[in-house]
Amino acid sequence: MRLHNSGMTFSASGLLANNHVQSILTSGPLRRWLIHRRVQAYQNASCKEIIALADATRLLAVRTRSAKPRGLVIMLHGWEGSANSSYMLALGDALWRSGFTTVRLNFRDHGDSHYLNSGLFHSCRLQEVVQAVRQITSDSKLPTYLTGFSLGGNFALRTACHAADFPNPLQHVFAISPVLVPKHVLHELEHGFPVYEHYFMRKWRHSLRLKQELFPELYGDCDWDKAKGVYAMTRILVEHYTDFDSIDDYLAGYTINNDYLLQVQVPTTIITARDDPIIPIADFASLPVHPHLQLEIHQHGGHCGFISNWQLHSWLEQTLAERINQQIKAHE
Repeated sequence: MRLHNSGMTFSASGLLANNHVQSILTSGPLRRWLIHRRVQAYQNASCKEIIALADATRLLAVRTRSAKPRGLVIMLHGWEGSANSSYMLALGDALWRSGFTTVRLNFRDHGDSHYLNSGLFHSCRLQEVVQAVRQITSDSKLPTYLTGFSLGGNFALRTACHAADFPNPLQHVFAISPVLVPKHVLHELEHGFPVYEHYFMRKWRHSLRLKQELFPELYGDCDWDKAKGVYAMTRILVEHYTDFDSIDDYLAGYTINNDYLLQVQVPTTIITARDDPIIPIADFASLPVHPHLQLEIHQHGGHCGFISNWQLHSWLEQTLAERINQQIKAHE
């Protein structure tokens, strides 16, 4: 594995060096309020669009066009996040101000998209994400980049392995704090700092209740509140609403380890923190050496955090915008 050395290393001190402070601040209410104030122009320039796929699946995206775009960046949020998550808006705004059109893609049943498909979201629905990214890229002649956070980073890495035949090739993929071994992540959620499991369970239950209200004939009989933890809830999902034989088969279906990323077709950078409280740093040890793959491990940053100051800016925002700009300049 090659360590990317860009001279842009993240550092933190004081309370910001604490991994829980980093992880909680990044999606917390204070940062959400600050970012929504900060990105009003970006949001005003944004338009929703529905991406209709060949199998009748429909996904909701939010496009923000630059007046003179230098490139296109497709963005994937984390589990139970959305196109309007704080980290998505903050990065999208930084990219837009740097001259990029952005497309923030919602996964099925995320954001305000529960009504679009009768089937439930699960993390092995890779093909619909690949097809949506392919469709977005094929409609553009701009240099195109893909970024993903957490579970979105997992989808971004798997998409990179299926991108060889895209009509408009991806120039680079960035995966931020990606999920690699879901079984390990579920263990961390259930046995780690309890605020994370509570956060995800609350949001997931709300999402599933919305689905029950929209499709009572399919999901009206399921009492999601009986599940006492994220592992038990996942087991209910797998056993009742997927074709997988077991929860282990399901988790293996989106596991990225050993030689999986030898399939990577485009330059890909993974950015993570050694102190991530959700994604075990040991999971990255099994990634292969590959000329297209670069791994950055920072000492601090928590999970998708990398908060650099008490104005709650993230180091990621300007760093990714600068790196993509540098790549485009190098090819001009």
